[in-house]
Amino acid sequence: MWSIICNVGLLFFGILGCVLELKVHKVAVLKYYTFQSNVLGTIAAALMLYGIYIGRGIPTTGILVFKLLATSCLTLTFVVVVTVLAPMMGEGGYKFQLLAGNLKFQHLLCPVIAIASFVLCDYKLDFDIRWIIIAWLPTVIYAAVTITLNILRKLEGPYPFLEVYKQPWWASVLWCFGILTAQFIMVTVLLYLQGIIL
Repeated sequence: MWSIICNVGLLFFGILGCVLELKVHKVAVLKYYTFQSNVLGTIAAALMLYGIYIGRGIPTTGILVFKLLATSCLTLTFVVVVTVLAPMMGEGGYKFQLLAGNLKFQHLLCPVIAIASFVLCDYKLDFDIRWIIIAWLPTVIYAAVTITLNILRKLEGPYPFLEVYKQPWWASVLWCFGILTAQFIMVTVLLYLQGIIL
């Protein structure tokens, strides 16, 4: 029951957040990891509900792995906002990044619901290194593509730590290594916590 409620909430707020974000940024929204992670979260919620209602109450392993993938991306979004983007803004940064307009859906509500849903309510996914790597890959691909486009001057940012020409090369390497390592750890922790609680 709680899994259904959480996934309905994730689906609703995910659709709302993505639609509002599209209205503001148009096609440029596609360059943001935040938007992409929320799209994944919305799809994952829909798949979970499909698996629960159509799959006789038990979503397939593929659906559960996709939910882990989406949750890990939303978790990274939340952690980067709280530890990097909000502090960079200075005074009022947290209020803006977590509560202003559409950001309250994409930076706060959807990540928190996804994490709570996966760890506390959804069906248990067995701990397997394959699932961790699969859930980690979207971030690796995003980093590779955006950094390459920044190097080629086809894209600027869209986040400060991706602006390779505005910081020393070693800073870009450290940011990339730090974020990718952090997300790998996050995926592992999500699976570990779910195994303990469920």
